[in-house]
Amino acid sequence: MNINWNIDFYLSAIVILTIISFYHFFTPKYKNLQNTLFGALVLLCLLLCVVDVSNALMYKYCPQNWFLLKCGYTTYFLTQHILPPLYCVYLIVACRGNNGTFKGKDYILLIPAAITAGINLTSGFTGLIFRYSVQEGYSRGPGWGFLIIVGVGYLLGGCILVLIKRKSLSRTYVYIAPMYLILNILFVVIQSLVPGVQLIGASGALCCLLMQLGMQNPRMLKEAIQSAEDAKKQAEEASKAKSNFLANMSHEIRTPMNAICGMSELLSQMDLEPLELDYVNTIQTASKNLLEIINMILDVSKVDAGRMELVPVEYSLAELLDETTQIIASRAAEKSIEYLVDINPRIPIGLYGDNLKIKQILINILNNAVKFTEKGEVLLRVDYAEQEDGRIQLIFKVKDTGIGIKPEDIDKLFTQFSQVNAKRNRRMEGTGLGLALARSYSQLMEGDITVKSVYGKGSSFTITLLQSTQEQPENAAQQNSAGKVYVLCNETYYKKQLKKGLTDCKKEHEWMGQLNQIPADCKEEDMLLYSYEEYNKEVVDINLPLKKTAFMNFYTMVDYQDEETTYIRKPLDYYHLRALFDGEAKRVHKEMSKEQEIDFTGVKAAVVDDSRVNLRIAKAFLDKLNVEAVTFESGYEIIEKITEGERYDIIFMDHMMPELDGVEAAKQIRGMRNGYGEQVPIIVLTANAVSGADQEYLAQGMNGCLFKPLVREELKKELAKWTVKGEEVE
Repeated sequence: MNINWNIDFYLSAIVILTIISFYHFFTPKYKNLQNTLFGALVLLCLLLCVVDVSNALMYKYCPQNWFLLKCGYTTYFLTQHILPPLYCVYLIVACRGNNGTFKGKDYILLIPAAITAGINLTSGFTGLIFRYSVQEGYSRGPGWGFLIIVGVGYLLGGCILVLIKRKSLSRTYVYIAPMYLILNILFVVIQSLVPGVQLIGASGALCCLLMQLGMQNPRMLKEAIQSAEDAKKQAEEASKAKSNFLANMSHEIRTPMNAICGMSELLSQMDLEPLELDYVNTIQTASKNLLEIINMILDVSKVDAGRMELVPVEYSLAELLDETTQIIASRAAEKSIEYLVDINPRIPIGLYGDNLKIKQILINILNNAVKFTEKGEVLLRVDYAEQEDGRIQLIFKVKDTGIGIKPEDIDKLFTQFSQVNAKRNRRMEGTGLGLALARSYSQLMEGDITVKSVYGKGSSFTITLLQSTQEQPENAAQQNSAGKVYVLCNETYYKKQLKKGLTDCKKEHEWMGQLNQIPADCKEEDMLLYSYEEYNKEVVDINLPLKKTAFMNFYTMVDYQDEETTYIRKPLDYYHLRALFDGEAKRVHKEMSKEQEIDFTGVKAAVVDDSRVNLRIAKAFLDKLNVEAVTFESGYEIIEKITEGERYDIIFMDHMMPELDGVEAAKQIRGMRNGYGEQVPIIVLTANAVSGADQEYLAQGMNGCLFKPLVREELKKELAKWTVKGEEVE
């Protein structure tokens, strides 16, 4: 077989590839990464054929031009060994669908290709792949076999991936994908056995032709794209229908829930017998749990519809953790398990982000940890990592000594409406929504939730979130307040945490075995920090010139209380200890005190609602606050009264009413040319808890928004904010 036949064969391949190139680049088609990669494959194969023919002609007619031949062979080998990884990437993207991507960790797969490219580019000097001289001509180098192995590895890997994904791919893909590997191996064998024959470039042309006829067939692509678009449209319509259904159901359920929650709260304030009060408290607890489930279902609909948005604000990490602790510590105390908090003292305290969703994530994860832990402890560790863009990555680790999770069940944790091992955990209440929502929230904040667990021994959840930082206050950890701390505590769980907390606060401290070991010459700025449950009887009669601080379990009742003693509740995390030493008693210990009364006497409020039950509840709440409440069953009624000259200090307006809804009624009041309508505060009452609804009402002329079921404290805050005689509450 002579060189002329070889050139003719290659010229045919060049013609085929040229036609495919023109067809690919000059006909309209759906633009995606898969089509772009196919175009690159065609152009590389065309380049390979042209270079191969050029090398053959130069080798025959210009063997003395060693520089051009070295450049030609370098280009040939470089192009030849870029094709397999490029084809592998093409198959990876094809397996991921019409809008498949290749990014992130995928680029690790290209490391061998980068190494072979480096070897090829330097082979003209090193001779690793080929050698050429005018005297000896062309010969292969010792590294040629390595490049063949890498190339075959890429082609084989792509084919294996197609076989794994064959159920989601067209049969044509499954049949044609291995052809690149089969034809290349076949042509390499022929070229090795028959001297003077060059077929590698031509094999690429044949493969591209098969791909064009099968994998890149316009009709197939059009059908696949149309099918994908139809499926996407159906999924969007289904998601929208589900979201609308859930939102409507939420609205419908909240209306009777308003009656249940409102009436039970009114009953709880009456002079009831202990058993009757217990019944009412049970109703309140059950209704709050039901309302929490409704809220979670509504949040699921927002996530599925892509309408869940972050509401970033400036917040204090210390306050966020304190609010979380108040909820979780009480639940842990009910089960007699220890709740511990370990905080990195260097973490920025002033942050910017959606603190409400962060708190919900923590409560969901911590609540699960408490729920599935019967004895031992639940530990929350808070850390951070600085990012290159100036933000920080918050890292929360929740570790428990609970029942653990089987390895095969971990993937089910974040599935909506699903519980892991429901038969085993049937006495554990739950909808299976909490963890799914927590992960959705964390991913919105460019983070994630990961799980490690040992079945029967416990689990560890790691939550990562990206947050921006505010201008930080002076680092309290650097303010080493005077005085020494003497510690009396033998509790196993808290000894280690107390030692770490005191060290983080940079406080000089000494561990006491007994009360009488405290030196008599201690100073007034010194402090005795002791476990109330262990030493309260002994400390009563102590007569030493130092401050006394008792820490106690969540539900411990104080038998005695004096002005010299500060009482704080567990867990004793860094922020609580730091606040204690800095004298910020309000943050450290919130005393049970009588609710601050606000005098609303003389305030006149109008309540508009088409539900008589809702009117009764709102009026009862307002009566309790000494507000003169006037009720109306329609927007027309209050408009008529205002037109006649009646005036109210504030109007509470239901959103959805027949004939004239709340928004339209508010617009008519605002449109009155008497000055009053423009100024009177109008607060919308609504069961529409869809994200952004409150902002929409404000944009339509409302002054505030209260969601049903009504909460007396929220009603009180709105009154305090908008009425002249009310005082603003925190």
